[in-house]
Amino acid sequence: YEVQIFYRNGSVSVKALYDTGNHLADGLTGKTVNVIELNAMAPLFSAEEYEFFEKSSITSAVPESLKKELRIVPCSGVTGNGVMKGIAPQRLVIKNKDIEIEVTETVLAICNKSLAENEYTCILNAEIFERGKRINDKKNKG
Repeated sequence: YEVQIFYRNGSVSVKALYDTGNHLADGLTGKTVNVIELNAMAPLFSAEEYEFFEKSSITSAVPESLKKELRIVPCSGVTGNGVMKGIAPQRLVIKNKDIEIEVTETVLAICNKSLAENEYTCILNAEIFERGKRINDKKNKG
C-alpha cells in the first residue's frame, strides 16, 4: 500500500505492508497502532524530536514539542515484550490500485530499525481498514 501521513504542517508518503498479525492498540484511546521506521518520519520531526525517538529508553527527557502528542505503546512479539514511543498523526490516506481510505483515529509507533530493507517502511494494523473512511473504491464501482 501507499500511505500518506499528515502530521502537523507536513506530510510524507511511504510504502506499507498490511499485517493481519498486528493487533497493537493504544491502551488509553483504543486507537489502532501502526509501526513506522523513524527515518521515514524524519522530515516531519525536529532534530531534538528525532534524537528522542532514536533513543530506545522511554525515560529520556521528552521534548516540549512532543509532550501533548507522545504515546507509549506496550507491545509483545516472538522476541519478547517491550514498549514503543509513538505519535498520533492528523490522518493517514491509504491506497492501492483498488481502494483509497482515510484514517483519522490512529497512532504511529516509531521504530528506530529497518523493517524490511527498503521494501516497506510501515506496518499497518489489522483493523485499519475497518476504522477508516472510504474515499473511493474502484473495485465496487459498476
